[in-house]
Amino acid sequence: LKIDLESADMSISPEQYVANAIVKALFIGVFAIPMLFISPLISFIIAIVAFVIYKGEYKKVGNIIKDKRRKIEAELPRLVSNIDKALTHSRDVLGILDSYREHAGEELKRELDITVADMRSGNYEVALTRLESRVGSAMLGDVTRGLISVIHGDKTDAYWNNLVLKFSDYQRTLLKNE
Repeated sequence: LKIDLESADMSISPEQYVANAIVKALFIGVFAIPMLFISPLISFIIAIVAFVIYKGEYKKVGNIIKDKRRKIEAELPRLVSNIDKALTHSRDVLGILDSYREHAGEELKRELDITVADMRSGNYEVALTRLESRVGSAMLGDVTRGLISVIHGDKTDAYWNNLVLKFSDYQRTLLKNE
């Protein structure tokens, strides 16, 4: 829960997060006690509503993370296309990510800011692995594996061309669904 809260940019402790969910549910649930004397059925309904509110509040951080991941994954086809074009001229992974970061969406830009700063101060591979673990996306995992291969000096032209095709299909599917 602590990692999820950090990933969702919520600056509260896990204990406080759970306590907030419980307090919100109890605030509604406390009305079930006086209603027990008037109508047990209404009291039961209020207790169920309190439980549903607790579950909704507790799952809020998960929904924030899913939404963030969905927005990042929607932007990945553009990033992969940019990387594919940039690799024909340069194999500087830091420079490619740094230049793309200026045009990225809000969520991906934040993650790239952290990754670029991490790359400047340490190991490129570790920074890319941390990016993958922070976002938790399989699609981003494909991108980071490709970038790590570029760092190792492997010939990755076919990999990036294949990834561009795969991600364009994904983007078409997203547009059809919308």
